[in-house]
Amino acid sequence: YAGLVREGLAEKLPLQAYRAWFDTLPAAVRSRIVARWGEPEKSGMVQGRGDGAWFPIPRLQVGNVVFMPQPPRGDGEKDKERSLYHDTKVPVNHHYLAVYLWARQQFGAHALVHYGTHGTQEWMPGKERAPWVHDDTLLPIGDTPVIYPYIVDDVGEAVQAKRRGRALIISHQTPPFSPAGLHNELNDLHHLVHEWQSLTEGAVRDKTADAILRAAGKLNFEKDVGVTAAQARADFPPFLNKLHDWLHDLALANQPQGMHTFGKTQEDRFRIGTVMQMLGKGYADAAFRFSRTHPEWFSCPPPPPGEGLGVREQRLHSANPASPSPTLPRLRGREQTECRPAKLEADEAEEVFVVDYKDIIHSIPYRLMERVLKEGWALPADAEPKLAAMLDQARAYHAALDAAPEMTAFLDALEGRHIPAGYGGDPIRNPDSLPTGRNLYGFDPSRVPTRAAHEAGREAVDKLIAAYREKHGKAPEKLAFTLWSVETMRHFGVLEAQAFHALGVRPQWDAGGRVNGIELIPREALGRPRIDVVLSATGLYRDHFPNVMRWLAEAVVLAANANGADEADNAVRQASATLKKRLESSGMKPEEAAKWADVRIFSNESGVYGAGIEDAILSSDTWTDEAKLANLYLSRLQYAYGADQKDWGKKLPNLNLYAENLKGVQAAALARSSNLYGMLTTDDPFQYLGGIALAVRHLTGKSPELYIANLREADNPKAETASQFLARELRTRQFHPGWIKGMQKEGYSGTTEMLDSINNFWGWQVTAPDIVRADQWQEFADVYVRDKYKLGMKAYFEHANPAALAQMIERMLEAVRKDYWQADAATVRELASRYRDLAIRRDVRSDNAAFREFVARHAAPAIAVAGYGLDSPAAAAEPAAPTPQTPPPATPDIPDITGMRLDKVVATPPAPPAHLLGLLLLGLTAGVGAWRQGRA
Repeated sequence: YAGLVREGLAEKLPLQAYRAWFDTLPAAVRSRIVARWGEPEKSGMVQGRGDGAWFPIPRLQVGNVVFMPQPPRGDGEKDKERSLYHDTKVPVNHHYLAVYLWARQQFGAHALVHYGTHGTQEWMPGKERAPWVHDDTLLPIGDTPVIYPYIVDDVGEAVQAKRRGRALIISHQTPPFSPAGLHNELNDLHHLVHEWQSLTEGAVRDKTADAILRAAGKLNFEKDVGVTAAQARADFPPFLNKLHDWLHDLALANQPQGMHTFGKTQEDRFRIGTVMQMLGKGYADAAFRFSRTHPEWFSCPPPPPGEGLGVREQRLHSANPASPSPTLPRLRGREQTECRPAKLEADEAEEVFVVDYKDIIHSIPYRLMERVLKEGWALPADAEPKLAAMLDQARAYHAALDAAPEMTAFLDALEGRHIPAGYGGDPIRNPDSLPTGRNLYGFDPSRVPTRAAHEAGREAVDKLIAAYREKHGKAPEKLAFTLWSVETMRHFGVLEAQAFHALGVRPQWDAGGRVNGIELIPREALGRPRIDVVLSATGLYRDHFPNVMRWLAEAVVLAANANGADEADNAVRQASATLKKRLESSGMKPEEAAKWADVRIFSNESGVYGAGIEDAILSSDTWTDEAKLANLYLSRLQYAYGADQKDWGKKLPNLNLYAENLKGVQAAALARSSNLYGMLTTDDPFQYLGGIALAVRHLTGKSPELYIANLREADNPKAETASQFLARELRTRQFHPGWIKGMQKEGYSGTTEMLDSINNFWGWQVTAPDIVRADQWQEFADVYVRDKYKLGMKAYFEHANPAALAQMIERMLEAVRKDYWQADAATVRELASRYRDLAIRRDVRSDNAAFREFVARHAAPAIAVAGYGLDSPAAAAEPAAPTPQTPPPATPDIPDITGMRLDKVVATPPAPPAHLLGLLLLGLTAGVGAWRQGRA
């Protein structure tokens, strides 16, 4: 740290200055912090001794602006940092407070900017609402204003930053989106499918079927669609239909294109792709029909004089009528000769996007929108009114995707000006979330579920029941749902409606659309037995939707007490009766046992957040079996929230009631309504849905079926198996060259997204191994280490972040070491050798001693292996910090999306800011993944 200070990359906060401030805090606050961390002088981060002792404050100062990493929740000692996942009430530590104190007092910041979704300050212990100024969540920031740029698609956590972090939110866009399209072998397979469909019966058709089976088997597509290779061959036509539908599903999936840069509008290519997705499938259908009557709109060179031209182009033509064709605007500087005609060969509308991903910009929907939005063409009079209305809407969406308001709002906030409020959400599902640059707010919780959400929820749970019945031959008797605030704020209560309808209860609304009661659906009208439910709610959901939890708790009581003559199959009543006997046998009085037996909602203790297993799972050397993880999960989420609100947040002293309820769970569901956030984007899905699977397997020896309520299309809710949802996400993102290229253009930040994906995949492997496959682990190795698609992965990681690749390899090898992935010996040897090479050349280190020993045993001898950078005498002799390699060349079909790179510059440190005009940019926590990887 002294070296960083000498180099101008850190400051010193004298321990005496910190101690003087700390001693002004109330005695109760000081004693709570000292009880966990000791006196300030004992902090693991204190440097020097006696009167010369100081806290290091890492920072990069640029004039009146200072960039700082948000300090860790530990206090400089690894054992304390790692032990945090066992402790639900860890108070703020001395170094954390010292960093903020330096910012506020010694630097004299006028404002703190928390940059990057989901930091730590707003999640620390303290009151859920209206925190005390000396609660841990507010103690670091004092009275300094906090400005917080936040992704528009995460309203729930943005509200948390407002409610508990006292932040002013400035919304920013998600990445742009595009249909994923197909690539490489998937294109070949799709062509084979169409070839088979065009052939008559005979030897050629049979050979084509064999080719399809071989190709699908090589890609493990039978597993994707849920059949065995033998079943596919024995019943080929139905398999082919499933395969064809799956290829279409992959091609039409929404794929994020790189990342969004705050305040920077995406170039038109990406804006057009996002607008197409916002308009939905109906636009592609209408564009397809238009192409059949107006093929000239999709041609190159342009159409004959005067045909299909907008007003501007007709004027240009009139000025020179002798010209054989009008002069059309060029596309971003490209000559007209570079224009490729749109592909018109598709014989149905859905096929227009089932093409190679590089050809999406030559598709019919894209070309039509490009003509209208970029070139100013006007639709002819005979165009469908529906298409004209869609393109009018497209103009509005295109304008709303201007990101300039983000920076304007940010600067206005720094000047103390009013920031207009706005509701957020996924811009594809909810275009009203645009434009960004607004102060996000949450909607009225009393409207959950809305009438529309209730209808969608009824449909969704019926589909889930049907999917379970198809596999198991009968309907489920007990379901588990995991409730998230961020999801509810997107779908307005669809998952809650599923729980209500499973119980056979429906909400009642007043004239203003607010839920003001619930009523039991008669058994005859319900048409099936009542299904028991268990609900796990995140700590954020507990804070934001206590009213909905109350209605759900009362719904359980209603269902459990439905005792008509036709209720003999009432699973809710049966479960409550069983629990009541269990509680009475433990010594509880009958009336108390009856009350607790009807509890089905569980969450964290009040003031505590998180399932607590994400860091534990990543610390794979701290556990040898899953029982420790399951017990950690059950201990964190055992706090009950039943119909009697006096008992909210309590747990039973001698019995884990949550565990008792989970023992009968047959299936569990999680909602996904965001087009950006999937199963691998963050660690939350495996913590909560995976946590249920982990706990049920620990308690009963059998994992429940896992389902995703896919609500990405608001008018078409689906119930999908978690395994298929995960497989689609991998195929259209992590294993898709288009997604990878987009991440490569982001430099360092792209590597953290890739690393987060494999870490979260590992989380699913541990919590729900039934939905993870060995071939998917192998694909990670083939794509990212062996560079299956020839994307220059080695050069990319070497240039942007070699440690990220090393950590990805470590996660793969940990899957092997802990017997989750039975990789072949050659793959293990190659991965271990590649890791050792990175460790030697790039000074990469792992705290996992078992992993280090595993690498030492399996790495190849020191020989050169061309193309993979494996250990060799030459490699070992290379300097620790070689000259960075040239990054892989930009692919011509994707424009550069450059990230930021910080290089050390030898210069005189700038003078301290005058008159306290400093602006502090605090907490480059690198959006979702970078901060989480850092703490892991």
